[in-house]
Amino acid sequence: MHTITNQSRTAGRAASAQKIIRRRTLYAAGAGLIPLPVVDAAAIIGIQLLMIRDLSRVYETPFRETRVRALITTLVGDVATVSVTKLLPGFGSVLSGLTASVAGAASTYALGRVFSQHFAQGGTLLSFDPEASRAFYLSEFEQGIEVVRGLQPAAEDAAADKKALLAALTDLRLVLRQQAAGAGPDLSNLELIEGIGPKIAEALRAAGIVDLRSLAAAEASQLQAILDSAGGNFSLSVPDSWPEQARLAVAGDMDGLQALQASLTGGRADKGTKKK
Repeated sequence: MHTITNQSRTAGRAASAQKIIRRRTLYAAGAGLIPLPVVDAAAIIGIQLLMIRDLSRVYETPFRETRVRALITTLVGDVATVSVTKLLPGFGSVLSGLTASVAGAASTYALGRVFSQHFAQGGTLLSFDPEASRAFYLSEFEQGIEVVRGLQPAAEDAAADKKALLAALTDLRLVLRQQAAGAGPDLSNLELIEGIGPKIAEALRAAGIVDLRSLAAAEASQLQAILDSAGGNFSLSVPDSWPEQARLAVAGDMDGLQALQASLTGGRADKGTKKK
């Protein structure tokens, strides 16, 4: 029984990590999908930092932003330039012909794969060796190129995809500004949302909704599916307002969040349940 439990936990962590990597890679790919000035090299670095932070939470290992920045610089090079020719010296045959946005997104994917494997093996940021991880990073970067190309929406579906991605990237810009200023709410606190208590927060994190940013980017139908499959007594919980609440929190609009929550009961517009 203990072995089965450990295997289930390992599988759950791996699934959560893959969802985080895919979502952050999509955000980074948005640099080429949407002409948004904020989606530049600094934003890509921010996306990568947030991704590794989320992965460290999944694997319950301490996160230090300064340490991660140093590791990324050593492993990848100066991602701030997002230069196709300088990103990976000696890897020009693969990089030739790529746009900077594809290179940045592929790099995000590769970093996620490298760090998730390291954490899964019991490693920490202190034990991470960038030089020893370089070969794996290079192979995952090449794989990441194909993954990113698969994420590019077909032309007929691009409008809806871009609208959702634009909202996510705008939220990211505000998050980065808040981080720089040291202000804003604790975006890891899912219970800041009306209708979400400890049990629901646990179920959401297990499904890859690890913070308010990922909650803001989620669809209500996706959240409902998570609740339905979680096995808890969540039948009276209505997640329709949760993404909107999360977007207000991510944007730092606490007045707007409080005004919205004042009209809700248990996260729903009509009389609902207490937090679970």
